[in-house]
Amino acid sequence: MPSALQRAAAANRYNETLHQDGSLLPGWQSLLAHIDGFTPDQRQRRQRDIVRQLRANGLAYRPENTLENDRRPWSLDLVPMLFEAAPWNELSAGLQQRARLKQALYQDIYGEQRLIKEGVVPAEMVYSHHGYLRDLINGQNPQENNTQLSLFSCDISRAPSGEWLVVDDVCQYPAGIGYALENRVVLSRVLPGSFRNYQVSRIVHYFRQLQHHVLTQAGPNSRCVLLGYPASHPHYFEFAWLAKYLGYTLVQSADLTVRDNHVYLKTVSGLQAVDSILRFIDDTDIDPLVSGSHSRGGVPGLVEAARRGGVRIFNPLGTGILDNPAFNSILPALCQALLNEPLKLQSPPTYWLGDAEQQSHVLTNVDALLFRHIDSLSQLLDPKLMTEQEKQQFIENIQLMPTAYVAQERVDRSVAPVLIDDETVQQQITIRTFQVSSSESFDIMPGGLCLLDDIAGGRRPTLEGLAGSKDVWVLSDEAVVQDSLLKSGKDDVAYAMLDGELPSRIAESMFWMGRNAERVEGTLRLLRSILQGLLDEEMLPQPKSATPAMEALLRAITAVTGTLPGFSGRGGKRRLAQPDKELISLVQDATRVGSLANALQQWQISASVVTERLSLEQLRVFNRLADLQVALNALELPSDLSTDSDAIGQTLAVLEDALLLVSASTGLEHDNVTHSDGWHFMMLGRRIERAHQISATVGAMLSVDRENQRLLEYLLRLFDSVMTYRNRYRSDLNNQLVIQLVLLDEINPRSLAYQFRCIQELTAALPGRRTMSANDPLQRLASAGLSRVRLADPETLISSDRDARQSLQRFLRVLQQLPASLADTITSYYFTHTESLQQLGSATNPTDVVLNSASGAILKSVSDPGNPVDS
Repeated sequence: MPSALQRAAAANRYNETLHQDGSLLPGWQSLLAHIDGFTPDQRQRRQRDIVRQLRANGLAYRPENTLENDRRPWSLDLVPMLFEAAPWNELSAGLQQRARLKQALYQDIYGEQRLIKEGVVPAEMVYSHHGYLRDLINGQNPQENNTQLSLFSCDISRAPSGEWLVVDDVCQYPAGIGYALENRVVLSRVLPGSFRNYQVSRIVHYFRQLQHHVLTQAGPNSRCVLLGYPASHPHYFEFAWLAKYLGYTLVQSADLTVRDNHVYLKTVSGLQAVDSILRFIDDTDIDPLVSGSHSRGGVPGLVEAARRGGVRIFNPLGTGILDNPAFNSILPALCQALLNEPLKLQSPPTYWLGDAEQQSHVLTNVDALLFRHIDSLSQLLDPKLMTEQEKQQFIENIQLMPTAYVAQERVDRSVAPVLIDDETVQQQITIRTFQVSSSESFDIMPGGLCLLDDIAGGRRPTLEGLAGSKDVWVLSDEAVVQDSLLKSGKDDVAYAMLDGELPSRIAESMFWMGRNAERVEGTLRLLRSILQGLLDEEMLPQPKSATPAMEALLRAITAVTGTLPGFSGRGGKRRLAQPDKELISLVQDATRVGSLANALQQWQISASVVTERLSLEQLRVFNRLADLQVALNALELPSDLSTDSDAIGQTLAVLEDALLLVSASTGLEHDNVTHSDGWHFMMLGRRIERAHQISATVGAMLSVDRENQRLLEYLLRLFDSVMTYRNRYRSDLNNQLVIQLVLLDEINPRSLAYQFRCIQELTAALPGRRTMSANDPLQRLASAGLSRVRLADPETLISSDRDARQSLQRFLRVLQQLPASLADTITSYYFTHTESLQQLGSATNPTDVVLNSASGAILKSVSDPGNPVDS
């Protein structure tokens, strides 16, 4: 380890590793010596392990105002932040007092408001903050326990004097707790010897206490959900990781509804009562009916349901007011008034501009201070970085609305060593601490999230602008017992059994995850066959225009992907002769619906919504796919792709790697995912999409010529049935046998008949249909495809005459309608809930039009075996 680890911090900054005399603290000396004992290769390998594990676990951060798939991996330093037991216990006492003070303040603001009446707290300081919810005032909540602060977080930094300061309160929900948990999991695996030898205190007790608190507050046999923002939110991966760890169902506002002041979860099995909500969304986004709400989303009526005791919400609503930094200007007085104790942990000297005297002081010392709006978190404004015009405008804004601003004195925060590419630098630290309510006071997590930055001038970044993070190790004086959240107990078992319902939104995402997976695979197989065919044709003695088999393949990719006009619409003949531009677009254009790049993107998006339901192996596959997509987009494909064998070969290599990952994902879905309702929807999505692809591909390729040997070979390769054909028939390619294999064979997993048989079985296993009669509309629709295939006349379908070709086209055309109708019916009944069972069975339902058409066609084929099924 470079000796820079032992350098003193920059002037006027406290160095976390050193005594006042400049010598290393004992814990730091031992840790740094241990890391220094690694060779450079060993340190770099451990750093790579950290990156690999974070990516494998799906932990990423999506900055705002970026593309949906533009995610930056979470960063974790190899060197943890250390606390000896005694200093940590002293700090904990101050943090616990801070939590008790904020709880007392919360109860007074939404209770009798004694502090406002006595003049301790200026009324404007409360009423001008957007976190103040007037709907909760005057103790209207009949359940007093709902004013208990369940969770409390705050950010602390150390001043040059060595004094710890609370620089921010985070009271609505413990943002960052999922990252703190993941940091601990990863670093304890990368440095297992150090973690064990230094007797690092475990953080699992915090999460167990959180579960216990929720359970005791909501009552036995209660159902708890974790309410977070959608997958587009930058912290979504944290929500998903935490929900998986705690065993709670991750939901969004759209998943919940309020009926008669009770909250229900919308699931594929109907409405399920929700007793408690662990929320990770802001007060202003939780209920659009609440005054001051800034969102059209949220759950209408949720605040009223909470006030009437219909649901417990952790943290309680209205806690956003406690984040108001203006309270820091009077915090010692508040502590004395509410707790009758002196304040143990100060905040940076703060001035509220709503006070005339403080405003006067601030406006005469503008450049010496930092400013922030009371509704912001950590967003400090530095007048020194403003132009004179900007500064003057800012001062005018303050004078127009002084109650909305505070000023803080600049604090040079302490520094700690950070390892970057085997070079050590000193970076400023801010530590986010986490507490949960206990029977007597608050339990503090023995650790936290150490945030790194290199911003000068006393400003602090938001969570979005971090340079990185550290795990926080609190060393114990006693032997540490290994513990895990995965313990058995009667309460836990009852809780888990109740929390296993499938939200409709998750079911829809899994359904589309299956469909998108098949779209990716189908497009990959078509592109591979096309490029391999172009490569083979390039090797012919006299290259010429595309062969009939190649033209059939090109028409098939347009039919399957729906990328019209493509090779079959207007200008199709020209593109058949010069396919390069169209093929490059199909490979790389992510903005084009139906392209490979777009299908990969949509598959990853649908998977990101159900991250908490995927195994670590599945997450690793998706991370590899993301890497491959980057590699695919980075290919510099020439405009004459069809005649450039090198470019074709490079593209084929990426496509082969992608197909291998798709196959791995398919295997993991079958073997690593519980075959419950979610799995059934995912498999239904796969089978419906594959049925569409088979009928579209066969229709496009065999509509003109079914005797072409090359074309038949392409068809078998597309459906991965070459070995099946050769093992079964041991003959040259025969069009009748090929059609039999890919359309009518019920035991071939790549055949059309197999898809419809699986659709019928999967549909019968859906919630509410396990005991349905054969007259159930969805069951009838699912059976129509299989019945049509079974009742078709094979001899007529596989005949080579012109009438047979037209019959095959009619046969496939009707079957192509069934997957779309099935998907629409499933969506209506299970996802959007726009159709009731009776409505689906009504004569005017569009589904019945398809059903009646299919049924009539099937009857026709029965009465006239010599005539293929028509529509």
